[in-house]
Amino acid sequence: MKSVCKVIVSSFLLMLFFGKKANAQDPHFSQFYNAPMQLNPALTGMLQGSTRGVINYRSQWSSIATPFQTMAGSFDFKTLRNLTKKDIFGVGVMVMNDVAGEADLRNTQVGISAAYHKSLNSKHNHYIGLGAQYLFSQQSLDYTKLRFESQYNGEIIDPTQMSGENFALDNFSYFDFSAGLSWMYKPTRFKSFYAGVSAAHLNQPKVSFFDELSERLDMKYTIFAGADFKVNKNMSFIPRGVFLMQGVAKEISVGGLVKFNVGNTRGSNDNTSIYFGTMHRWKDAQVIIMRYDYDGVGVSFSYDVNISGLNISSKGRGAVEIAIVYASQLSNEKRYTKVQCPKF
Repeated sequence: MKSVCKVIVSSFLLMLFFGKKANAQDPHFSQFYNAPMQLNPALTGMLQGSTRGVINYRSQWSSIATPFQTMAGSFDFKTLRNLTKKDIFGVGVMVMNDVAGEADLRNTQVGISAAYHKSLNSKHNHYIGLGAQYLFSQQSLDYTKLRFESQYNGEIIDPTQMSGENFALDNFSYFDFSAGLSWMYKPTRFKSFYAGVSAAHLNQPKVSFFDELSERLDMKYTIFAGADFKVNKNMSFIPRGVFLMQGVAKEISVGGLVKFNVGNTRGSNDNTSIYFGTMHRWKDAQVIIMRYDYDGVGVSFSYDVNISGLNISSKGRGAVEIAIVYASQLSNEKRYTKVQCPKF
């Protein structure tokens, strides 16, 4: 049964990526809020402290096929504070490597981001930001690992037989451009709100393993919002939601976390915290989330319980995801007024 499922998934990938009409979708994280530069370039530099580093890892569908694995990392920081004064200018770099299926369909990205956040008042707690991201991407596959109907010898698929398929390329590369807007407001130490919109693949680059085809990558639109409410001195509620649309594909994910301050600090400075929560991805998965923060380092774990039609084969086993977030304050940054912003 597992072999049959692998064949079905592999066939689906062939149609998805190599068919006459390619409708490829970007990799995504269930913990989208822990991948800020992938979510929206306008979040670059919007952070508590002065620098932020993030590592993301996701493994999906290991129960029915070769796992789809996504690894990403980013680093962003505030700069030019002596020029921007109460405004914020942030820059960052990111890398991502996504590997899908039996044929090692690989998407590698390296990019830079920049964002400018304009202060809307003198309290340093209300900002609107504009950001852009420039990426270099390369896609590749090992087509010798693919199996086709023409290799069926009457009894089995024989990988030693010629497939008759003619792939012009086993890799190609392109440049990509994205832009976004963000809004953040923290009226008190115990309450904050944020939202944003972004558009990826604005130049709609060509993506095809066939020379004669000129398929273009669909633009991706993202809308997200969240908040952080202090219930009491040791507990907060953090609702979040995101909507993504790329071509015919749509994704809606809503949910939240409850955060407990377990350290000795008071008020909004929760240096040691634990989180429990869930996100619901419409018609796809229920995501169970746990997180632990200690002294600027956050480690988050989530598991996708599959609830789509695929759960007949997956038995509900979806994806494992881990995120590590580190934020720090540079010594020369302490002389500037502290920015009051949400903690991602």
